[in-house]
Amino acid sequence: MTVQIIGHRGQVWPAGPPENTTAAVDAALTGGADGVEVDVRLTADGIAVCLHDADLRRIAWVGQQVRTSTYATLRGVRLPGGHHVPTLTDVVGVAAGRGLLVLELKVDGDGQALAAAAVLALRRGGVREQAVVSSSCPGVLSVLARREPMLSRALVTGSDVPAVVALHRAVAGGHSGLHAHVATVLADHSIAERAVRQRVTLRCWTVNRAVDARLLDIAGVSAVITDEPGTLRRALTRPAAAPAG
Repeated sequence: MTVQIIGHRGQVWPAGPPENTTAAVDAALTGGADGVEVDVRLTADGIAVCLHDADLRRIAWVGQQVRTSTYATLRGVRLPGGHHVPTLTDVVGVAAGRGLLVLELKVDGDGQALAAAAVLALRRGGVREQAVVSSSCPGVLSVLARREPMLSRALVTGSDVPAVVALHRAVAGGHSGLHAHVATVLADHSIAERAVRQRVTLRCWTVNRAVDARLLDIAGVSAVITDEPGTLRRALTRPAAAPAG
């Protein structure tokens, strides 16, 4: 097995710490992940925080909006298990030197300020060489290209974008990576080879079945982003079951 295993939002596991927290990031890396992916948003006072949604309804049952709240306000909201919304700096401190760090920038307002905050956190943490900054927003990736041209960038595309179209968009944007939906990659067995020819690193999200990860590994995909990196790691290190009959 050569495919890398990247923990999605650290890890998304009901029995573990909440997604995107420092505890989730640590658990993923301790459990065998080659790296972690976290979501990054900007607070009203310009602090980069790790949170997937625009508000806290899903993870803390309160309607606090990230873009209109200060970090002090967000930090005061307790997540399940007594955790709190971390800053990107907090997450960088946990992940530094332990594997790949993938930041997905969630643009909800000032994309330039978000890009600047992300770059600053990576610089201060000394992890630019181990980081990839991704987004589904081409505009913020263009800002990153101007601000930090040597930083690895990846375009994120969904299940509605065929893999070949996604690859074309990544190449046209000058990005070194493509984070494509798993269904689109499984539907196009040649896309990994095409990505290699175009010098684009192909990673798939979200891959939670071992059979899919094995197929993607065979196809030549560089990495899979998974909710349960430890579980997938253990499944992939076991021999595949022989076909019945």
